[in-house]
Amino acid sequence: MKIFDEVQNGLLEALKKSAGELEKKGFAQAGEIGDKIETIR
Repeated sequence: MKIFDEVQNGLLEALKKSAGELEKKGFAQAGEIGDKIETIR
């Protein structure tokens, strides 16, 4: 379970970072979409 938790947390951090980068490039809804993905975990 520890490895699973580490992978899950890493994926969530990568998702947040990617969403932020996409928003900077003009994809205004990327953060909102990332938040929705995070809530289904």
